[in-house]
Amino acid sequence: MANDGNSNDNRKNRKGTGYCKPPREHCYPPGTSGNPRGRPRGSKNKLVRLDDWRVDDMILEEVFRNVKLRENGRLVEMPVLRAAVRTMAIQAANGNVRSARTLLHAVFDVMGRRKKLNDAYRETVVEYINEANAEIAERKARNQPIDHISPHPEDVLWDEEMALPYFPDPATQPSLEENRQMLATFDTLKENLEKLQAEASSAEEVAELRSLFANLMENRKLLESKIKRQESQQEQEKRTGKS
Repeated sequence: MANDGNSNDNRKNRKGTGYCKPPREHCYPPGTSGNPRGRPRGSKNKLVRLDDWRVDDMILEEVFRNVKLRENGRLVEMPVLRAAVRTMAIQAANGNVRSARTLLHAVFDVMGRRKKLNDAYRETVVEYINEANAEIAERKARNQPIDHISPHPEDVLWDEEMALPYFPDPATQPSLEENRQMLATFDTLKENLEKLQAEASSAEEVAELRSLFANLMENRKLLESKIKRQESQQEQEKRTGKS
């Protein structure tokens, strides 16, 4: 055993050997490669070319891939993109100036783009309403029917939450009978509001009831107009069927 230890020490202390300097007897002979199946000498790196669509798909797949994170002591699952945005928002809330600046820029960018889209959509709807009203006025002046105009300008609805007009789906619109029932309900509400106004004890209550009454009458007028159009369309369908 002692001789073996001495021989190892002698090899370690051999001149010219050590870290990154193996003994000469363990080296490959000159001209012999340690990796004979490796890349040929002089060959160039090959560029991997990816199609743009393929790269886009990869990015979208990764950012919308669900991951599990620990939040408030429990595991939650969310897309990678949401996790990144949430991390940035938390850092901003904790006083990270860079994260706060990045988050604010992103928020303002989203709000700006949505405002442009909303403004463009609102302008389109308003343009349609104006053109439809002009056509209706022209047809009325010539005593021509206006039943074919769909959607009718008065039927364009307003989304209070989004603050945008929208076109109703004809398949989901109330039928003529349903609108007649709604008109009867409006008339009942009108009578009740008139009674409440007569019994009101304060100026504030009277003002509130008058506002409700005016809103009711405006909607009743629109409903009456819609019922008349539906009745006219129904009559026209009957005449077409008989002929």
